[in-house]
Order: sequence, then C-alpha cells, then structure tokens
Amino acid sequence: MSHFPTNGCWYAPLGVTDRVLLIVIGDIAGLLFASLTVGRTTVTNETIQLLKLDSSNADFYKLWHDAGQAANVAPANGRPGLPVGYAGKNEAEIEAGKMCRVLIADDDRISCKLLGGLLTKWGYEVEVVHDGDDALRELVKPDAPQLAILDWMMPGLDGIEVIKKLRATHRESATYVLLLTSKGQKEDLLRGLDAGADDYLKKPFDAQELRARLRVGTEHKNIEAALREAERKYRGIFDQAVVGIFQRTPEGRYLSVNAAMAAIFGYESPEEMIAMADNAKLHVDGARRAEFQSELDRLGSVQNFECEFYRKDGSKIWISSNTRVIREDGVVVRYEGMNEDITERKRTERSLNLLRMLMDQSNDSIEVMDPENRCFLDFNERACLNLGYTREELLGRSLLDVNTALDEATLQRITEQLQKSGSAIAQTRYRRKDGSTFPVEVSIKRVHLDRVYDLCVARDMTERQHVQQQLLQAQKLESIGQLAAGIAHEINTPTQYIGDNVRFLKDSFADLKSLVGAYERLLEAAKADHVSTETVREVAAAVEATDVKYLMEEIPKAIEQTLEGVGRVSGLVGAMKDFSHPGGKDKTPLDLNRAIESTLTVARNEWKYVAELETEFDPTLPLVSCLPGEFNQVILNLIVNAAHAIADVVGKEGPQRGKIRVQTHNCPGFVEIRIQDTGTGIPEKVRTRIFDPFFTTKEIGKGTGQGLSIARSVIVDKHGGSIHFESEEGQGTTFVIRLPHDGKTLAKAVSA
Repeated sequence: MSHFPTNGCWYAPLGVTDRVLLIVIGDIAGLLFASLTVGRTTVTNETIQLLKLDSSNADFYKLWHDAGQAANVAPANGRPGLPVGYAGKNEAEIEAGKMCRVLIADDDRISCKLLGGLLTKWGYEVEVVHDGDDALRELVKPDAPQLAILDWMMPGLDGIEVIKKLRATHRESATYVLLLTSKGQKEDLLRGLDAGADDYLKKPFDAQELRARLRVGTEHKNIEAALREAERKYRGIFDQAVVGIFQRTPEGRYLSVNAAMAAIFGYESPEEMIAMADNAKLHVDGARRAEFQSELDRLGSVQNFECEFYRKDGSKIWISSNTRVIREDGVVVRYEGMNEDITERKRTERSLNLLRMLMDQSNDSIEVMDPENRCFLDFNERACLNLGYTREELLGRSLLDVNTALDEATLQRITEQLQKSGSAIAQTRYRRKDGSTFPVEVSIKRVHLDRVYDLCVARDMTERQHVQQQLLQAQKLESIGQLAAGIAHEINTPTQYIGDNVRFLKDSFADLKSLVGAYERLLEAAKADHVSTETVREVAAAVEATDVKYLMEEIPKAIEQTLEGVGRVSGLVGAMKDFSHPGGKDKTPLDLNRAIESTLTVARNEWKYVAELETEFDPTLPLVSCLPGEFNQVILNLIVNAAHAIADVVGKEGPQRGKIRVQTHNCPGFVEIRIQDTGTGIPEKVRTRIFDPFFTTKEIGKGTGQGLSIARSVIVDKHGGSIHFESEEGQGTTFVIRLPHDGKTLAKAVSA
C-alpha cells in the first residue's frame, strides 16, 4: 500500500517502457487522457494528446511539471511550464478534507498516484492498494479509512465482490464506499448499489463531481460517526441509568427496557422482562392505570405520576412515572419514558406523616430549635395550642420570647449540659400570647443530622403539680393516719398523769378545805376569847385527818408533773400543727432545726421502740427559703423509712435497738441534712429505682412507694436542691439532703 506526501505532489520517476494511460484530475478541467511513450529517462511532448484540458488549471501544470520536466515536456497549447518549487495548494480546500482518510483501490498504479496526489492536495490522507484482496483487508480493519474509491475491475476480487464481502461481514462498517466504473448501464449501476456501494462515479468523470461526492461521503461519515457517538452515549445512559427507561406499545408490551427497569421489577435481565412482562398486568389498581392512560392520551405526556405495581415475585412497589406519547401520522405507535422506584420514599413519607400525626396528637409540646439563636424551626400542633399562637406567628420566634424564667446563668448551665451529655432537663415557665404563664418541664435532646438541632419536649406541669400537691396532701394524711395511734399514745401518757394529779389535787383540796374550816372556827373562837378545849381537839383532829405534812410534800410534785404533762401535750400539738401546716404556694424562711425537731416529735412513736435518736443540729444554720409543710413531709418520710429499716434488723419488740442519727451542717452555698440509720441497707440491684414513683421494697400494705418519689420531687424540683444516699447492705443507709442558701439550683447528686 502506497502513501502520498502531504504537500500534494507526486515525485516518482517514470521507468516503464510500455504505453500507459495517465489519469490527471484538475480542479476544473475534468479528465485528461494522454498517451505517453516513456523511455528509460525521457518523455517527449510529441506523443501527448490532451483532451478536455483547461489551460488555466495550475494543478495540471504542476503535475505535468513534476512528472515530465526532465523530458522538457510543455503544454500542447504552448503555455510555459511552472517552477519546480510551486506548492499549488489551497488552504481552505485542505481544511475541508483534513484528517479524513481515503483508500484508493485500482490496479492502474499511475492512475492511483495521480488521483492520490490530487486528493492529498484537497486535504485527504490517502492510502493506495492495487487489488481487491488488499482493499478488503484494509477495509475490515478496526481503523479502516472513512472513505474508499474502488475500481470495479481489479485483479483478484473486483470492486463489487469487495463491497459484498465487506457488507456481509461488517454490516455496520464505517467506510463510505464510492464505486468507480466505466460501466454506464443503469442495470450495472443498480447492481453496484445493491451490492452495498454508498455512491458511484462513472468514467470519465468531472473533478468537481468527484470532489462533491467525496464531500458528501465525508459529511455522511461524519454524521454517521456523530450518530454512533450519540447512540453510544445514549446506550451508556440507557444501560447505566439508575432509573428505569422503557419503550412499550399501547397494548402494554415492552419494546425495550434498561437494566435498571428490569431490576426495579425484579427481573434478571431486560430480555426477561421484555419477554415476560405485560404493563397492563403489572398495575395493582386497574382504576389508577386507567386514570394514568387517560391523562397520558389527553395531554401527550405525564410527569411524576405515582402508581403501585407488582414485581415479578408478587411483591408491591411504588413507581413515579414520566411518560410521553410517540405518534406517527397522528396514530399512537408507542409510549416511552422513565420509571423511578419510590417505594422507600413512600415508606418514608408514610412514616413522616405518621410521625407528624403522632406529634400533633401528643399532649406535650414538641419543638425543634436552632441551637445558635434558639429560634423555633418546627413544632407540633400542641405547641401552638399551649402557647396560643398560630403556626405562622410562632415560626421564627425565640425560646426567650415564650420563656419567662430563663436567665443567662440557667441557659449557660443547660448549654454546658447539652455539650457534655447531649441532653438536659429544665423546670421553667412558658408565657402564652395573652401574657399568662404556666409551669413546664422541658426535656432537651441535641440531635446531629444534616446540622445540629435541639429537640425539646415541653410538658405542661399545671395538672401534674396539682396532682403532686394532692399526692403530697394524701401522703400527709396517710402519714398522719399511720402516726395517729402513736400520737394518741404520746398524748395519752401525759394526759393520764395530768388527770391523776388533778384528781389528787381535787381530793387534797377537799381535805385542805375541811382543815381550813376548822382553822377558821378556831380563829373565830380566838377572836372572841372563847377558845375551848373542844375547839382545839376539833382542829387537831382535822389536821391529823388531812395529813398536812404529806400534802405539803406531794401537792408541789403533782403540780410540777401536771405542768410537765401539759408541756408535753402542748409540744405534741405544736409539732402536729407545724408538721401538718398546709403552707402556701410561696416559699418562706424556715428554721430547719426546729422543723426537723417537730417532725421527730411527731414521729416519736415510730422510732422510740426500735431506735435511739441522736440529733446534732448546727446552731449557725441560717433560715432557708422553703415550703414548710412539704419539707416536713420529706423529713418524716425519711425518719419512718429509717425506723422501718431498723425494725427489720432488731424486730419491733426486741430488746435491742438501732440508732437514728440526724445532723444538720451549714456548708458554703448550701445547708446539708444527713439522716443515718443502722438498718438493712439498700440492695444494689434496686438502688437505681429508689426514687421511682410507686416503687417499694416493703411488704404489701406497709408502703405505697410514694415517699421517696415525693421527697425527690420536693427537694429537687421545688427547692432546687439535691438528694442522694450512701448505703451499705447490712450496715445501714444515710440520706443526704442539700438545699441552696440563695435559691440557685444545685447539681444533682447520684446515689452512692
């Protein structure tokens, strides 16, 4: 195979001795036939005949000059030859055929070289072969030329046979084949085209016609290449798309589907789905399919139409379909479009709708806030109802707009807690749109999703506080009921000896009255100076009967004991009054030592049979702002629990006794109260549940499980303090209460 130089000129010596036919194609001239008698080194112009020669054609003169200057060849019309260095190229013409390869297949080597030179000048990259077999080998290569000019008559395979074999084995060949022939019959030309030629050119031919046909071939191959590239890209998109792409007939038969479409519907391959699937039978709801079909036929296209379909295994999926109608001559020939599996999205939507419904049905306000500016980003219906705002009014408002009790210190504490553990709980008050307030307990959880959010659950504590108050009062009544017998006994003992002493004083008064009467009669007799022996005996008898010496010794004792009894009764009554005082909603300064002492007095009958009581009260204890009645209830609950724990060890009627020790300490920033017992201790497995409502380790009927729960609520929630315990099984338990001096909330302690 020969290649032509890119400068458009053919440089080769003519060394043959036979007469040859030269084919020289000019830009305009057409076909030049010249008979040359060629010797070994010379060519004479006398043997040249020029037919249809345009004397203005520079290409002809250049080719002539290069091929025959050595033989002093001159044009027949007398035009002088051109200089050897003449390039003879037109840049625009070269650009038109740039980078396009052309295969010339012809057994006439001179014709091939002259034709190749001209094509090279036009900007084509030329390759030459001289028989059909070589031409076929070049054309079946993967990098075959884009254009081929095949002579019909060649050694070996002729042009027709080459084309037939090429089309038979490479039906999608990228080469545009132009058949060159001298055959002029219509049947011959049709035969060439039927064999697979893309175009033909009859000999002799016009140069401009050849060039035009080559341009058509070039454009044809460029279009084919663009189409193949577009098809390759489309096929890549079609095959690699994550959404299902399909074409189907109006009856429901699939014409083509991609791999994603087959996978969505559970088929192993697109071929399996095309063979097995019927669109009409895939729809779960026939009415929904009819609606889809009606809208598609009416509008010509449907966007994001959602339907439920059956998969191959019978399971159901949700599909969002974008489909359009393809019509030819006004008749629907097929539908094509894309299907997206939205099953997971539908599940998510259902879950979100369910979550929204549940959120809106919640009795608690659920709020999503921006941690940076504390503005509401979302909330449930209950939040709007509780605060009295519409959704539009509440969106964008800050937590500080509805929270009247939060200060910077509290906010800082909550922020630090969220950063440390991711959650926090705060007791505060919300303000409604009308200005009224209500207590809330806000549980905050920091959530990390696409960004950071604070999820708040705000519970209206109005009813709960009312119930807690009722429970506290019920606990008081229960405690008083449990203590009633003991209190009655405590009052009965001094009352009995008060009564005995009063009766003694009554009898003694009668005796003394009789004695005083005798003394009065003696006094009257003495005044009258008529004191008789009888009067004196009468007085002596009265003195003896009265036993004045005994009365003078016992009456003071009786009076003292009576006053002591009255003091004990008065103390019990005062303690009961202090203990059971309903108090108010506001805290008042309280002497904790006195309050604890009163409670110990009230509970005396609970502990005096099983324990000895030791108290160690710090006299420097300041008055602490408290709810007196509720604080007393906490102390009573702890004392009763201590007595019961000791009773479990020593027995109710046993000779041994345990010990209850009550201490108060004034500490920096807070007051500490410690109530220690020598009871059974708290088992390890239940320590985390000690403060849970209704949890108790006591036997049925002996405890309600409310005591420690109420104690925690009173100390922590209402007083901002802390309560924890230190316990060792078999040794006893110490409960530690801490109340702040200044009302600030203390850090919560955990059980030890």
